[in-house]
Amino acid sequence: MSRAKKTNQKKTSSGLSLAQEAESSWLATRKSELDSAIKDNKNEDVTGLVSLYGSAYFNQLREFYPNFDKAPLNPALLNAARQNIRVSQENSDSVIFQLIQLGILKAGDVVVVVSQTGAIVYQVTLNP
Repeated sequence: MSRAKKTNQKKTSSGLSLAQEAESSWLATRKSELDSAIKDNKNEDVTGLVSLYGSAYFNQLREFYPNFDKAPLNPALLNAARQNIRVSQENSDSVIFQLIQLGILKAGDVVVVVSQTGAIVYQVTLNP
């Protein structure tokens, strides 16, 4: 058994493995983003909702609708659509793998792995 696999299977004080705890943390952060986007949408601000779909969705829109590139869209929407999914460096491989298995991450999504301070450690684009 690899060292990484053994580490991910170790139980924490909560009874979850390190990988499960990291995944739970990511999901809690994502839920907060969803709640905020839904609240903003009630005030007719769709920027938060657009940012939830990530860069892969934006690229699909551009592929299916070539005129989309020249559309007079609010720059805030374009920036929101280009936001990447952020994952904490701690157990990032297992969290990314689990999110792919759940269908949350898809080919073309850009994942930014960040340190505990929020600094970007590296970025990866998921391939099919």
